[in-house]
Amino acid sequence: MRFEDSPLFFAGLWEAATVGEVTIDSCTIITTESNTVMRSLHDRMPVILPPEVWDAWLTPTQQPDAILLSLLQFYYAEQLQLWPVSPAVERASNEGAQLIQPIHDQSS
Repeated sequence: MRFEDSPLFFAGLWEAATVGEVTIDSCTIITTESNTVMRSLHDRMPVILPPEVWDAWLTPTQQPDAILLSLLQFYYAEQLQLWPVSPAVERASNEGAQLIQPIHDQSS
C-alpha cells in the first residue's frame, strides 16, 4: 500500500475532561519504534494508519480493545520517502507549502 502524494494518517487520542466549570481538550499522537528510514532522524515515529483501517480507528467505541491495539502496527520503511527541507520548517510561526519543498526545488 502506498500513499503516493497523500497526507499520512497518524494514530492519536483526543479527550475532553471537565474539571468544575472548565473543559480541557487534550490530544496526543501515538508513537512507536522508528523504522529504518526514520531511525536516522529519531528513535520514535508516529504510528501511521493505512486507509483501510481509518474507519475502525475513528469509531473506537464500536471496536474491541484488541482490534484497536492490533491497528497500531509498524509502518514499513519502503512506504516512506524522505528529502531535505529548509531549516525554516522548525519554526512554528512559519507557514506555507514551501516549507516541505525539497531544498533543491527552492529558489533563494
